Amino acid sequence: MKNLELGMTKDMYYEMCESMGSAVIEEEVPPDFEDLCIQSQEALLVFNYLPDNWDSFSGRYLGKDMSNLFVVYKLLDIRENYMLLIFELLNIIINEKILSIHNKAKIREDKSSGKQNRKSPSFQGN
Repeated sequence: MKNLELGMTKDMYYEMCESMGSAVIEEEVPPDFEDLCIQSQEALLVFNYLPDNWDSFSGRYLGKDMSNLFVVYKLLDIRENYMLLIFELLNIIINEKILSIHNKAKIREDKSSGKQNRKSPSFQGN
């Protein structure tokens, strides 16, 4: 998921390693969409079809609106025996997205509060 947020592809990773003169670490090579099993691909497709759910008061991301989940399953022709697995994968993706958005918001808050709480240095005369 983190590689998706960064937009890092396999090719970009290989180019980055080559330009930095560093060795490719296989565990760090981001998978392409086609490298994922079909159920993971389907879970990502379902994730992209479902609308986001935001708290209108606080502006916090709450996850996906699951009210049309079965409509999306039908639209994507998801086999019934994979629906539970895809639902579980979907929840993992949603939880990762929630954590990512909340962490980014926390970093922004910390930066802005750090600027506001910064005191000018005090000079003491002799």
